[in-house]
Amino acid sequence: MDSPKNSEVRATLFENLIAAVSDVAMARREFIKVTGNVPGDLSCPDGTQRFKEVSRKLADAIKTMKNAQTRLNDYLNCGVAPEDLKRDG
Repeated sequence: MDSPKNSEVRATLFENLIAAVSDVAMARREFIKVTGNVPGDLSCPDGTQRFKEVSRKLADAIKTMKNAQTRLNDYLNCGVAPEDLKRDG
């Protein structure tokens, strides 16, 4: 049986993963919206900057999601809570 503390850690890690997946979905929609205008609005300097921004945003969101997934998997497989979720006492 799980202790309340273990249940809290697992729930927090699942919530973090769900939020990260949602962020990836939003970043992906934005990326598709901007890249759907090629070559249209992207031919000007602002368009190029927008493309770089949405690309970076999507890459960052994917990196965050992968990190959240790794943290959850490590906890489920090894049972060790990430340092930032450990609580004293």
